Amino acid sequence: MTQIRGDFMYSVLLVDDEEVICRGLKSMLERIGHVDIDEIYTAYDGDKALDEMREKKPDIIITDIRMPVYSGLDIIRAASEQAIDSKFIVLSGYDDFEYVKEAFKLGVQDYLLKPAGMEELKDVLEKVIANIKEEHQQKLSQEHRKSRYLHAVLENSLNKIFSGGLQPEEGVKKLFHELGITLKKPCFSVGIISPVYASSDGEAGRIVLQNIDDIGSILSDKDDMDILYFFDYRNDIVMVFNIGPLVDHEKLSACMIKMSERIKKNTPMECFMSLGGIEKDVEKLPKCYEQAREALEYRLIYNPYEVIRYPSLKAKNSSMGNMENLLQKLDRYIRDQNSVEISNLIDGIFSREHLKNYNMESIRLLYRSIVRRITDMAENCNLRMFAEIRGDISEFHSLSDIRIYLKAVIHDAIAHIKEKNRGKSPVDLVKKFVRENFNKDIDMAIAANMVSMSYTYFSKLFKDETGMNYTDYLIKTRMEKALELLNNPVYRIHDIAVSVGYGNPKHFTRAFKNYFGISPSEYRDSLSSQSGN
Repeated sequence: MTQIRGDFMYSVLLVDDEEVICRGLKSMLERIGHVDIDEIYTAYDGDKALDEMREKKPDIIITDIRMPVYSGLDIIRAASEQAIDSKFIVLSGYDDFEYVKEAFKLGVQDYLLKPAGMEELKDVLEKVIANIKEEHQQKLSQEHRKSRYLHAVLENSLNKIFSGGLQPEEGVKKLFHELGITLKKPCFSVGIISPVYASSDGEAGRIVLQNIDDIGSILSDKDDMDILYFFDYRNDIVMVFNIGPLVDHEKLSACMIKMSERIKKNTPMECFMSLGGIEKDVEKLPKCYEQAREALEYRLIYNPYEVIRYPSLKAKNSSMGNMENLLQKLDRYIRDQNSVEISNLIDGIFSREHLKNYNMESIRLLYRSIVRRITDMAENCNLRMFAEIRGDISEFHSLSDIRIYLKAVIHDAIAHIKEKNRGKSPVDLVKKFVRENFNKDIDMAIAANMVSMSYTYFSKLFKDETGMNYTDYLIKTRMEKALELLNNPVYRIHDIAVSVGYGNPKHFTRAFKNYFGISPSEYRDSLSSQSGN
């Protein structure tokens, strides 16, 4: 059986001790011109037929059932003994019934009565070829199922290795041995290719796998590198490198870039790539995987198709010195509802140039701090729609995605606040703000900014409408709440001070006494004496 442009072609061996019959059969086959037959051989005795069968291994053998020395039955038995998977059609006369019966016991496909006509030959041939195709398809299907099963076992075992699922008595080397995988080279590393899937369509994953397989088979032929790859639980492609002692990160990176170029050429997906360290102990492969996984987290500040190498990350700073200053600016712009400055600040913060020297933990902390400010702003204004804001930076694939998302959320929140406050008195808005945030540091500058007024104008407006200045109103609100809490003996005075906005209990005591004429402890004692009477 040969394969031409994806189609299988079949060969036929004609066997008869009468040369004229062999030639006649060959002539008929040529006139039939079956599209699936590409080679026709002939043998004029059983001995020659056995040689041809062993050498050519024809797909179909049409043989006379009765011949001197080696009969058709002998040829059929020899094929079975030598595991030659040819399909037999026997030629017989009317008095060969017992031979034909024996032939069917030996597994022949069909028989033809001499002299065979062209239509009979054509019908029998098509039947046998159809049977061969069906068997071949079943075999392919069975092999495919077996291959999928073995790959699933391999993938599950490798995921077990890299997810830390090995028991103490198990080892990486032992598990590889059980899987029948031989690691011939002394060094190891792990790379990860993380495709950005546009949808849940599995076809994209199969295309990627096909491309990797194509490249992997080429690179695996190199003397200094073997590659084993599989999909991990995150649907990323994990590449296990078994390499020679002279292979370095530069060469491994070049290998991964070559793979990514093949993916890029054949699929619309972007891919991010990372590479762990190089180890000499196979038991350190899980460590290499964790390093590659950690390196992949930095994809936000790398371009697609760049290889992020774990060793290069050690130089990154562990703290962001200007973070507090940036956050204070953001607080001010949010209070001022200054959308333009917010956009400019977010663009500057989440730029590759700004973040390239910081480690991922610092970047993650910066993002969480900004998210917390957005949620605080939303909670202060009872905007429940912002409760589900994305709090994990790993949900994003690029800095551009982060910038677009944060600016959209902040601008939406500001727009909702403005809409919610439309037509309301600025003083009423501030009074409501104070009642909801008296436990925070909210001086009059913050209040004036909140309603987009100058400090002086707001101060006058607030006193005109309430009869007291802003600071007195804030103190009044805090003291009334403190009095309410003091009536409950469960709360300690120190805790009450903090809960109404005084970090220093002494300052709280002084403010309380100035407002009520007695200290918090004296007020609580008076409650005790009243209950005693």
